[in-house]
Amino acid sequence: HHISVILENYAQSATPLDRLLSEYFRAHKSIGAHDRRAIGETLYGMVRWKTLIDHCSRSLHSLDRLSCYRALSLEVCAQDPTIPEPARLGINDFLYERLCQLFGLEKTREIGRILNQNAPTTIRANLLKTTPEHLMQLWEGKFEMKRCAKAPAGIQFKKREPLFTLPEFTAGLFEVQDEGSQLVAELVQSKPGEHVLDYCSGSGGKTLAFAPGMQGKGQIYLYDNRPWILIEARKRLRRAGIQNAQFVLPKQPVDW
Repeated sequence: HHISVILENYAQSATPLDRLLSEYFRAHKSIGAHDRRAIGETLYGMVRWKTLIDHCSRSLHSLDRLSCYRALSLEVCAQDPTIPEPARLGINDFLYERLCQLFGLEKTREIGRILNQNAPTTIRANLLKTTPEHLMQLWEGKFEMKRCAKAPAGIQFKKREPLFTLPEFTAGLFEVQDEGSQLVAELVQSKPGEHVLDYCSGSGGKTLAFAPGMQGKGQIYLYDNRPWILIEARKRLRRAGIQNAQFVLPKQPVDW
């Protein structure tokens, strides 16, 4: 029941799945730790293998998507030539064709396998308020973690942790963000006094990462054609202490 409700909420919401899960569990405190872990693993698995589930659920008309996922053997499906290869890799047709054009078939298969592995839980320290060294000192003995290999403000956790319940999160000392996204934000190389457009900003994750380099000087413009997702971005920037940002709604001109 819980999984079906969360999936329905996720389909109608702009909130990332990890935040949605955290809010749901906060509202349903009777769900124990074991069940929370099982629910989380099932939901993330269904999101990763959406194209395969969609394909198989069309073939198995009697099963809904959740029942289909539970009935699937990913190892068997990976070897089944009757299933289109994009579905076997857990990616859609467009991405499959694009990756094949860019990297060739074997590399595309490798990328598909990597994309559908469990991603490590990674955070980015908010350098406007703290440092990764300070956060690791605060959490020493509480979590198993290490510094990211490439992202200078990143910390990687050995397993998924209830990070959104920590006081350090409420205080804006860190955000959950993949190391790859942190590295993309590093490429912006924003400097004090510049004007930067975060186009298709979503909830502002990359703005949160490159904003410290501007030291509160200059302006950041966040644009997205989904006004509701900018509401989440506004909350995140306020929590992080970023004040030099403006939100550009669709069809609203930017005064440069």
